[in-house]
Amino acid sequence: MVSRRRFVVAAAPAVLLAGCGAGAGEDVPEPKTRRVTSVQGDIELLQGAIGRERAELALYEALDHDLAGRFAEVEREHVERLTAVLADLEAAPGPAQDAGARRAGADAALEIEGEAIAFWLDALPKLYDPATRSLAAGILAAEAEQLAALRLALGRDPLTEPFVYGWTRHAAR
Repeated sequence: MVSRRRFVVAAAPAVLLAGCGAGAGEDVPEPKTRRVTSVQGDIELLQGAIGRERAELALYEALDHDLAGRFAEVEREHVERLTAVLADLEAAPGPAQDAGARRAGADAALEIEGEAIAFWLDALPKLYDPATRSLAAGILAAEAEQLAALRLALGRDPLTEPFVYGWTRHAAR
């Protein structure tokens, strides 16, 4: 189990990375060597990510909870931003993940948020393009905020130790 202090130390580079890069209206310089494999790797990760975000959006659109509308709007924005990046890379968005087997309700929302955190923690260092990494870090932060807000709204501790690893069964309980 990782302490919260170790988590903050480990997560600091991702948070700093989200703040780095170009500001609004500035161009992000193209990497000096952009290989086809690095572009293809970003495309594949983003196609998987957009499928996850669509599944989250569908869950929040169906969920009857005070936070569901706000969370759906955040997920809709994630889908739009990821779609735009994929369009810039001349790639089609991936298919939505099958959320049919997933149960509805707050526990499902806790589960999907934890899984999203785990996905973005894994994907972040694999992304080649700095602007795409910055976008991913921002989405990771939004997913973490949503998980904490949902847990708090359900009367649970907003930040648990397993949060560091993304979803675990203990984190939802």
